[in-house]
Amino acid sequence: LRIPDYVRECTVRRDGLYQADWKVKQSYLYVTGIEKETTISIDFVVPAQFVRANPLVREDAGKVALVKGPLVYCLEETDNGANLPAIFVDAGQELKEQFEPDLLGGVTTISFRGKRIEESPWKDGALYGARDIQFKEVELKAVPYHCWGNRKTGEMLVWMKELL
Repeated sequence: LRIPDYVRECTVRRDGLYQADWKVKQSYLYVTGIEKETTISIDFVVPAQFVRANPLVREDAGKVALVKGPLVYCLEETDNGANLPAIFVDAGQELKEQFEPDLLGGVTTISFRGKRIEESPWKDGALYGARDIQFKEVELKAVPYHCWGNRKTGEMLVWMKELL
């Protein structure tokens, strides 16, 4: 049985009993000793995590995306405000997962901290200038990518700049 790479831990049961002697090798669980009809159940631990693209993917170099198992997550303007490309995140932080039954028919959201570039030094409307970057701490909320655009019209961001 294939165990996807994004699985951090798995528990295998045969007919309801924990099966400690079966091993996972190269993403496959090898099942042995089955002589009659049996039920095999597998419980996966699939935490949310930040991932990086190969640096040869030029558009995404220096950025991170958020995934939980096979699902890609995104930031929406609805939850996080406008100008999403001004957001930076620390990929080493703890992520908070929460199931929200009333949101988009019931989805798990992921909350984490980030920094947003302050716009106040640019109130004069200048497009360019030798100005220091100022950051503001922000709480961010990500939703599964396949759910975006179902509440309000606005920006969406998958690849976030990484704070180094």
